[in-house]
Amino acid sequence: MSRPMKLIIIVGVINLLLRAADYLTGDFTQLGIVEVDGPWAPIVWGAACLLAAVTITVGMALSRLKIAAFGALIASATYVMFSVQAIDESLFTPPIDDWRFASDYIARAVTWGVITGWLYMRDGVLAARRAAQEAARE
Repeated sequence: MSRPMKLIIIVGVINLLLRAADYLTGDFTQLGIVEVDGPWAPIVWGAACLLAAVTITVGMALSRLKIAAFGALIASATYVMFSVQAIDESLFTPPIDDWRFASDYIARAVTWGVITGWLYMRDGVLAARRAAQEAARE
């Protein structure tokens, strides 16, 4: 795996861990620009971010790219839901404001989606190489 891709993944994982810590230890009446009722929404989002970060980290540490890709998929799905909330709050609640949050979440969802695809493809390439090497030995 290239160093730039590893760096992108590490920065993304750190961001997920910081977001998880913020949601799990922060103000339970507001989730970014979205006001929430009760403590469950921030706890669920914090747990989703933590699960994604841990899954990616374990997959990368064990060189199991499918596991890391699954964690990246969780991260992408989580950011999709953040963007849905931000779109609802910023574009459909007058006055229209703070739509930069929605665009930021969409960009992060797409980034994690691209990382997911890249990790799955990389795993497939490595598996094909291993199969070719084994076939050449026979």
